[in-house]
Amino acid sequence: MNIEHNIEQILEESVKLFFQIGLEDLAQKWDLILKNYRSSLQIA
Repeated sequence: MNIEHNIEQILEESVKLFFQIGLEDLAQKWDLILKNYRSSLQIA
């Protein structure tokens, strides 16, 4: 596994956790970060 994949996994799990514990605003913000991160990987 490479570092980019690890970062993506951490972000994904964080989003899931925030939704599970009811922090939906935070989950949405982190989901946006995840989407932007994925986009940046495709550009690079």
